[in-house]
Amino acid sequence: MSPPNDNDGKNGLGRTVRLLRIISVLTFIPSLGINIAHGVIFNTVLPALGLLPHAFSVGLALYDLGWWKKLRGHPQYSIILEDPEEGKLSLLRLFVVTLSDVILGVSLLVCIVVSYIFIASNRYYYGYDPAEAILGTWGTIPYFINL
Repeated sequence: MSPPNDNDGKNGLGRTVRLLRIISVLTFIPSLGINIAHGVIFNTVLPALGLLPHAFSVGLALYDLGWWKKLRGHPQYSIILEDPEEGKLSLLRLFVVTLSDVILGVSLLVCIVVSYIFIASNRYYYGYDPAEAILGTWGTIPYFINL
């Protein structure tokens, strides 16, 4: 007898997918604080620019978890991507969510690489500031977790 597949799509989101979506939402809070502090203290846009794809990823996670309808306050309205049969995911929704996850993951990865290049180039051209390197690097850790 094989173990039950919790990600088959028949019962909505699987436990693993739900957990990853919740982690995505929870990592946004420290990411916001660290990256805004880094941007204000060192007068730079990177790595705070990564907050844009991270925010879209959190929005997608809230939608995928079903919290979006609760936050809007109108649970009776549905979005076109939802299957009218409760508890099942439509193929269109699975395709759009998967494509969105891939695009957001690539954009987060680009932000991480560009941030590291920017932090290293500031060290080379303007002198070594360990606080900038530490704060900037810590600001990208939630992006790695969200990947």
